[in-house]
Amino acid sequence: MHSQQLDEIKTNFEGEFDSLERDSYRAFTNKIEITHSLGAGAAPFLITLFCMSTLDLFSSAYYGYSEVKDVKGRIRQTPKMVNFLGKYLGYDKNVSRLAIKIFRHSLVHLSEPMPTDSLGWEIASNQASEDHWTIQTHNLKGDRYIRFGVTERLKILMDMVKEQEQKEKDPVYKKAKQLKKLKVLELEKLLKKVVEKGKYINLQFDKPQIGRFVIIPFTAQDVDKKREEYDSRYNLRKLIKTTLEKTNWRLMSEGINYRLGYLSGKLKGYENEEDLIKIFKKQ
Repeated sequence: MHSQQLDEIKTNFEGEFDSLERDSYRAFTNKIEITHSLGAGAAPFLITLFCMSTLDLFSSAYYGYSEVKDVKGRIRQTPKMVNFLGKYLGYDKNVSRLAIKIFRHSLVHLSEPMPTDSLGWEIASNQASEDHWTIQTHNLKGDRYIRFGVTERLKILMDMVKEQEQKEKDPVYKKAKQLKKLKVLELEKLLKKVVEKGKYINLQFDKPQIGRFVIIPFTAQDVDKKREEYDSRYNLRKLIKTTLEKTNWRLMSEGINYRLGYLSGKLKGYENEEDLIKIFKKQ
């Protein structure tokens, strides 16, 4: 995808945010001067529909549009929306399913949010983030309802988008994104080819240490009889460092050990974005 196309997509998505923010203010206000000519009053259903349609758009843009249907002939859009809400807004999946059922499906098909057998609903503006998208007890009788707050989470999502845009402008972030993420098996195959060309054989990986990073001890043997310890260690180190330069793996700082033609060391695998960025910041 060309940068011009990406810029157009960003502009369209930013327009959605701006429109959603403006309309949420109109929907929750009672000021006559900004309401419809027919009269004043809040219109929370409209903004709730807008929120849900925007969620439809964003989740489809992220996961791809699909017309695959379930056994009852329904298009499976809800799982995408639920996954998107969990990934980017940290919402509980069970609560998200209920909220989508009440505030999306019912509003679209029945013109108003419909309570479930056990839950009512409430729509509010500028609701505290800890109350939004939660199930709460309404009164002393123990009636329970699910809350939908509009502008609080909208601001959080907008901040996340801006933060991501700043990241993408960072040259260090760009380098980290371009790294090839190799699985252990792919790493082993790649290094075997390279070290064998350098006259090292029997490259073997030991049992990995699994934690925040994946650390793999390895051994190899030098078959070049003319090569002394220093050259053997130096050449293998250079081979490995050069080969791994554009991947998510690095030779650990302790380097290469040598005993009678038998060499050993450790490789370190990086998985998450923050750690990959740190690789380049250290350079």
